[in-house]
Amino acid sequence: MEQEMEDSSIEEEQEMDEEPTETESDVELALESTTEEAVHAKTETKKAKVKEVEVKREYVKPGSIMTETSFSMQTEEFHNWLTCITDVLGEANMTFNSSGLRVCMMDPANVALVKADYLDLSDYKPSEGVYGLNLNKLKSILRRGIVKGKDAVNKTELRFSDRLNIIMQTKTGGRTIQLQMPLLADIEVKVEHLETIGDTLKYTATVTGKASDFSEILLDSKLIADSVNLSIQDGTCYFEAQENSIKSHIDLPGNVTGTSKPSKYSLEYLERFDRHKEYDSVKIEFGENMPLRVSYAGKKSKVEYILAPRCEKN
Repeated sequence: MEQEMEDSSIEEEQEMDEEPTETESDVELALESTTEEAVHAKTETKKAKVKEVEVKREYVKPGSIMTETSFSMQTEEFHNWLTCITDVLGEANMTFNSSGLRVCMMDPANVALVKADYLDLSDYKPSEGVYGLNLNKLKSILRRGIVKGKDAVNKTELRFSDRLNIIMQTKTGGRTIQLQMPLLADIEVKVEHLETIGDTLKYTATVTGKASDFSEILLDSKLIADSVNLSIQDGTCYFEAQENSIKSHIDLPGNVTGTSKPSKYSLEYLERFDRHKEYDSVKIEFGENMPLRVSYAGKKSKVEYILAPRCEKN
């Protein structure tokens, strides 16, 4: 009996040590050319993830940044905007301009680019600077502030200098919550280069429809396969998923312009781009074997995703 329990314990430990099987074949975003072939890189991605764990993070040293940027915002709305980013990026650089806050960064696998703007800032005091943040941690802190009841936080103030100071006042005015987060110093990215991606592409097809319809199509397609083909046929945008003998053919109602032969994209990433809870409408732009752009816009914020196509190797 003791031997059987020991064998069972060993088997359980071995199962826990095994890495989860990845279902997504990552592809590399075509940065220099819209027709450059995107290739699968599952093994390299695994190695990169292991290496990332081993790297010791570098933080901004106290006193190294003398300027300060501060603003206040509606806690729940800002939290929801952050969610649009953290579904793709765990860490990112934040920059500030006269209009508000901006994030523009590639995901670690170089498959998707996120461009996001938050415009509804009050008591806004911008300054030049780039601030690296653990966005997942910031979102978790803000989530604590949107609980229901007397401890709910209506507005939150963020102050950026050599660290991030977070000040949350409860609705009843009875409590003030103050927290600090270190800023990341080792996020390096050429923002100027990333900003041009998507804007210079000559898309041949565009469809604007309901974000909720787009969400349902992704859910239906995911039942069939892990990728989907987008095309414009006779003025209608179609999403086609196929695996073995099972096939789905679903149209997205909306305003359609242009035309395009089928182009394949990852459903795993497209599901991360599903923002029907935050926005009412979605704009999708693509072309044959071109990166796809998914855009959402509201009065206070906007989010844009660019996804590399899956091109079959000859």
